[in-house]
Amino acid sequence: MRLSSLFVASLAVAILSIALLLCGLGGAAMSQTATPSGGATKQRNDVYGEHPIGYAALTAAGRLFAVITANGRKPPNGSEEQAAAFRSMIAYTGKFRVESEKFIAQVDTAWNEAWVGTEQVRVWRVDGDKLHITSAPIPNPNVPGGKMIGVQVWERD
Repeated sequence: MRLSSLFVASLAVAILSIALLLCGLGGAAMSQTATPSGGATKQRNDVYGEHPIGYAALTAAGRLFAVITANGRKPPNGSEEQAAAFRSMIAYTGKFRVESEKFIAQVDTAWNEAWVGTEQVRVWRVDGDKLHITSAPIPNPNVPGGKMIGVQVWERD
């Protein structure tokens, strides 16, 4: 039984890795929208702008690296602009595992210390040449105390 579980997990990692590779994770090919989770509104918005820049990598050692920034960012001048720059990005890394259509990262380093020690759960699916990734509810960087569900669509460059 253990052998078949390891085989299935390895196969799922291989499929996800191939999907990430084939979809050419990077540049303007990625879009992210956020839907608030809970509360009265379900308004969707482009948290990182219409054309965010993002990269992700999965290593054979089982580590995920991901970074997404808003398009049009400029070097910040002063504390307000620094806070805005912080809210216009996401970056984290950690060991990951694949469970069927989910990949789960155990975050050990992140742009936001609140993520360190958490598990970030993402559901993935491939549709043609697009890789769709949806998050479980996560903290909304632009709404204090708010939550959101991130939806990313990665396309081959």
